Amino acid sequence: EIPNNMIDEDCDGSDLITNTQDLNISNINIWPNPVRNVLKVSEEAKNLKYTIYRSDGAILKSAKLESNQIYLGKLSNGIYLVKFESENHNNFCVKKIYKYDW
Repeated sequence: EIPNNMIDEDCDGSDLITNTQDLNISNINIWPNPVRNVLKVSEEAKNLKYTIYRSDGAILKSAKLESNQIYLGKLSNGIYLVKFESENHNNFCVKKIYKYDW
């Protein structure tokens, strides 16, 4: 079995994963939602890549999550999608956020 190549060489039903971070990616929580300026993200997302998409699919921002916060102050009010993705791109989750300046 070759780890993380997305091929199940030993036919056991899954590829060998050497990065335990992949196992926790579905547990990511975000708050507050709606958000005003700073979106807080659970510890499971730290060091993952995140991408913020506008409702029409345009990418607004993409970076590695260095802390447990994403600054959204420059975004206009609206609905956005945030995709959190593992380094090898084989595991991700998408969260919907509402940006609102009240």
